[in-house]
Amino acid sequence: MVGLAWKDALVVLRDQWKFYAAALAAMMFIPFWDGALGAFPGLLGMLMVFIPTNACANDTLARWDHFAPCTPAGREGVVAGKYLFALWLSLLGAALLLAYYPIWCLITGTLAVLPGLLCSAGTCGLIYLLMDALLIPLSFHFGAEKNSLGISALGLPSLFLASGTASAALGQPNPFSIPFFLALLLAVIFVPLSFQLSAALYRRKDL
Repeated sequence: MVGLAWKDALVVLRDQWKFYAAALAAMMFIPFWDGALGAFPGLLGMLMVFIPTNACANDTLARWDHFAPCTPAGREGVVAGKYLFALWLSLLGAALLLAYYPIWCLITGTLAVLPGLLCSAGTCGLIYLLMDALLIPLSFHFGAEKNSLGISALGLPSLFLASGTASAALGQPNPFSIPFFLALLLAVIFVPLSFQLSAALYRRKDL
């Protein structure tokens, strides 16, 4: 499972790291340019939704999805690898926000709102994970290449939810945020259900 998640990460880094690095740099610049802090976590959310589906598409193009179930990991291990990769991306997204917000606050002189922003970073990470948990079963059911509608449908909610979370934190310096605990509760309930659904869909899929 861990090895399959590493495989997805290394393929993304090998083939598309320049694109993602340029996209991240542009996203980080936008809040300093127009003052809309929510733009960075929102656009980052769209990226976090796109990457796991892109990993599924890479498997299909390389016909890895035909071979992977024959490995010791089996079909459930393949599914678990996708969810572990999505979890890593969500943690990476939250870490990027945790590193970015103090810099933004120092430059703009808004350190008073930093505690709320740091808590919102955790909320955004959970939002990214929830959106991926919605999208991964669709990828296993329809196929990643046919799931462009799902990416569009879930990329926009990810953008608005993450952007709104950061914008709301600007007016709420209290680090103990209700949205964080609500997102955590939803993730604890929904992600295991999503995994079971994906595993069931993949078991019935003819390869």
